[in-house]
Formats: sequence, C-alpha cells, structure tokens
Amino acid sequence: MVVDPANNAVLDELRCLNWVDVIANDQPEDGMMSSLRIASAWPHWQKDLQSVAVILVDQPQFPLTAARRLMDLAAVHVDEICQPQSGGRRGHPVVLPYSVFAGLASTPAATMRDYLREIHIPRRVLELESSWWLDDMNVPGAYERILELSVESNALG
Repeated sequence: MVVDPANNAVLDELRCLNWVDVIANDQPEDGMMSSLRIASAWPHWQKDLQSVAVILVDQPQFPLTAARRLMDLAAVHVDEICQPQSGGRRGHPVVLPYSVFAGLASTPAATMRDYLREIHIPRRVLELESSWWLDDMNVPGAYERILELSVESNALG
C-alpha cells in the first residue's frame, strides 16, 4: 500500500495490522500517478507475479461479489487489462498485467489513463448493472450518498 509518510495515523494502523507492505510516497502532492510510479518501481514484488490490482482508497465501496468476478476475469485474461464498467463508464479497481504495471515506473504519461491509451494493451470489462460504486468518497457527504445508492441497488443489503 502506498501512503503519505506524513500521515502517522495511517502508518501506525498499517504497521499494527502487519498484513500489507507499506511503500512511502514522499511526493503525495503529485497525485495518484506518483504513487503508481513509486509502487511499480518497488523492488520487492514477487518474481512470478502475473497481475496487479490498482484499488483506490477513496472507493472502498466496490462490491465484494464484483471484486471476485473481476479477479476471475483477470485470472483467465492475464495479458489484458481488466476493469469493471457500468453503462459505458469504466472504473476501478483496474487489474493490470504485471509488465504493464512495471511500465508505470518509467512512463512520462501524466495519468494512468494516458499511459494505458499509449500502450495499446487489450482490455476486458466486467459489465456491472449498477454504477453507484464508481463514485469517490473524497468529499463531505459522499459516504452518505454512496450508502443511499448502494441500499437502493440492494448492494449492501
């Protein structure tokens, strides 16, 4: 997990959990792409790793059943980018072939979207009926709104 080293509360909690490696992003103000570059350049990835899932911390509401279906899709299509989609709108998590993920370390692309457009790797989408899970929880009131939408679609019920 890539974190801002200045966020002591998160670092302490992750260290207590002791179930995830912590990768420090010393330039979090540079956004998500800086975290992806740092993560992809991390030297401790398993050598036989086939895929990496990019999961956003401000989208924890992604349904577990959909996550399992996405992982199943990615296991069959290991050389393709796999991601969920609803109504033509793609979202996170995105499962990348490891070679694609590793390329993030040196790309000059400003965003992951730009990088993925440049490399021309086939994509597979997992079409999901509801789109409530696409929204970020990074502004006040977003949690309540997403909770309402998830209940309406019976996703948490």
